[in-house]
Amino acid sequence: MNIFFYEDRTGKHLRSYVKVVFVIFAVIMTLGIVGAVNRNQMVSRVMATPRPLDTTLLPTETAQVEAPAVTAETCPSDPAKWSLTDNVSVLGSNLKMLGPQCVYDNLEKTAAWAYATTALGYSRADAAGKLGLLLDGLISYPADNKIMVLTDFNDQPQPVDVVIAADNPQFAEWSVDANGVTGLELSFSGCFSTVTLSGGDVQTWGSNAVICQLFADYRIQYTVSSINEHLYTGESIRNVRRPLWFGYIGDGNWTWLGSGKVWDADLSQLPSQSLTLTPIVMAEKYGMPVIPLPQNWQSARGQEYIDELLAELNKAQ
Repeated sequence: MNIFFYEDRTGKHLRSYVKVVFVIFAVIMTLGIVGAVNRNQMVSRVMATPRPLDTTLLPTETAQVEAPAVTAETCPSDPAKWSLTDNVSVLGSNLKMLGPQCVYDNLEKTAAWAYATTALGYSRADAAGKLGLLLDGLISYPADNKIMVLTDFNDQPQPVDVVIAADNPQFAEWSVDANGVTGLELSFSGCFSTVTLSGGDVQTWGSNAVICQLFADYRIQYTVSSINEHLYTGESIRNVRRPLWFGYIGDGNWTWLGSGKVWDADLSQLPSQSLTLTPIVMAEKYGMPVIPLPQNWQSARGQEYIDELLAELNKAQ
């Protein structure tokens, strides 16, 4: 019993740790009794006769407020919201890179239409349908066949003569070399704004708020023209680069303003460009491969073929 008690002059006493054990045991017993009582009360309520639900204890339903619908931002149609940034490859040039990407995509699609109808053999109407474009407005007819443009390093707008393409919906052209292979490729050159601020006033000196330039590299020997099964093959020996201009007409739409009439430059004297539109790009990106040339394209020469083609074109005038 010495492990539980000890003796001193006053008598026998419980050891300290024994007292602690008794206290712990008493606490455990107390908790057990309290838990048993609480459990008994809970079971009694559960097994009691059901009572009607007191609706006053339910929280009141609050009105559901729907979050405003978030619509995806569409491509900005206002040129004031576009960006025209410097071309890192041609520092200081007036011809700028165009953004955002969706704006450039709309421009390129119109350029693809011009390319498909002058190089790949698509009619104006078929190409517009495949690219999801409205045929009306894709070709412009500037007054006196002149437009105002900026060039790379000349800050003053200058007039240029342009060649305008025929807009008959059924008219189609191929640009080919001696073997009938497409010999035309396009490259993006840059864009410029025709809107300027002068003394706090907004002034527009061009026919369109924004005009973009592409280069057409011609390595061709023949231009084959077709309309309603009337065909003409004209010899057109070229190895030149010619600028094309496209103007913005609003609502995300662009128009072909024409090609430089006397701005041809010898390709052999020029550096290569990063190509934008080629037969491969048109086939892979836009699903528009080259349309095969008519079988008799090489023999469709002479004045009689020209006369028949022009007569057919003039029917729509």
